[in-house]
Amino acid sequence: MINRRLLYLNTHRLTAYLWQAGGLTQEAVFDQQADRQLANSLRARLIAGQCTDQASWHQCLEVLQRLGEQAEFEEVALDFAVTFEQSPPSWEPLAPVLIAPADLAEPDDAYYFTGDIRSCKFDELKAFLEQHAAPVLDFSGVQRLYFFSAGQLVNRLGLFKHDGGEVIIRHPNHLLSDLLGVVGINKYARILKPKF
Repeated sequence: MINRRLLYLNTHRLTAYLWQAGGLTQEAVFDQQADRQLANSLRARLIAGQCTDQASWHQCLEVLQRLGEQAEFEEVALDFAVTFEQSPPSWEPLAPVLIAPADLAEPDDAYYFTGDIRSCKFDELKAFLEQHAAPVLDFSGVQRLYFFSAGQLVNRLGLFKHDGGEVIIRHPNHLLSDLLGVVGINKYARILKPKF
């Protein structure tokens, strides 16, 4: 008798892994193209109304979320709800991820953000700001900054500026740069826009 178990892997933060077997090392890199192909493959075999393979539905929803495809996610979630007569997983934007400077090709002493920044209070910034005379916040990997989080960042940087520090916000995209100006971050930090 074969004992089968369902294995669900959350690969949200997984960018690469090494697999060693028989002295051979293979490296697999997960990227958006592979995720898109996986999402397309999963969607092709998911049929609304057929209550089979619930794990594939969950995997498809996870991949769509990782890709940031909210409209497609909502469509699959609706089909899931109709098919299984239960609430689907809800859309949860990916939290900003700090990339440690040691992991970069040219390490520097900046604080790196990536992805969508939503409902973030920036509590972890306090220690970083206190440790640096002229801290640099790198926004080159940020796709979206929600208004609530922008306000929280203003509050955090305002306290730091009150103590006499100067913050540099490096490489926000043009839309982010405009939002930062609207919420008044430019009063508390110098914003270095990308040159393109």
